[in-house]
Amino acid sequence: MNLTRRGALLSAAAAAASTTLAACATGGGGDNEGAGKGDVSAENPLGVPADAGLEVVIFKGGYGDQYAIDAGTRLKEKHPKVAIDHKGIQGVGEVLQPRFVADSPPDVVDNSGAGRLDLATLVSAGKLKDLTELLDAPAVDDPGKKVRDTLMPGVIEDGTFDGKPLVLNYSSVLWGVWYSKSLFAKHGWTFPKTWEEMLTLNDEIKKAGLAPGPGRASTRST
Repeated sequence: MNLTRRGALLSAAAAAASTTLAACATGGGGDNEGAGKGDVSAENPLGVPADAGLEVVIFKGGYGDQYAIDAGTRLKEKHPKVAIDHKGIQGVGEVLQPRFVADSPPDVVDNSGAGRLDLATLVSAGKLKDLTELLDAPAVDDPGKKVRDTLMPGVIEDGTFDGKPLVLNYSSVLWGVWYSKSLFAKHGWTFPKTWEEMLTLNDEIKKAGLAPGPGRASTRST
């Protein structure tokens, strides 16, 4: 897909949030569609137009919506003339499905909660923005890295469909890990203190012919 003004705005907002990234919709018909890009520079790598508008709809559940508000604040610091329309709602699917059908969705959507939109339907209907340009943009907190380099392993792959990154999970929660002290002692394993150590240990456990089983983990899609 060609990068539209809507897409550039989404990317800028997501980049402003560093690793707090949202999936985007590309629907047509909005005032921003087809309006072109602004000047591309080191400070504005995605070419956000100076006077653009950005509509953000966030599922306001247990995680709240302050993270998106903070991202908007950072965007305004770089682009003071950008007008941000932020909404924190419940029932994302009920509220937004008619707008996706009409090809007039918001620019950024946190698609979470019990009433979220069906992701497979959005993908098959071509309603989501290819996030490759965003992922390859310089990270806000460390311009020496790309946005993709700041994400946890597997995040991009989980949101990739037909070779295109369309969705980014923004939180990962580990509820608990159980292990056997006697089994660890038998094999000379040490309980991991970091995620990287956990992945390395999992490989060692597999080599011993056992199946590593971290407790219940969950991710939220946006």
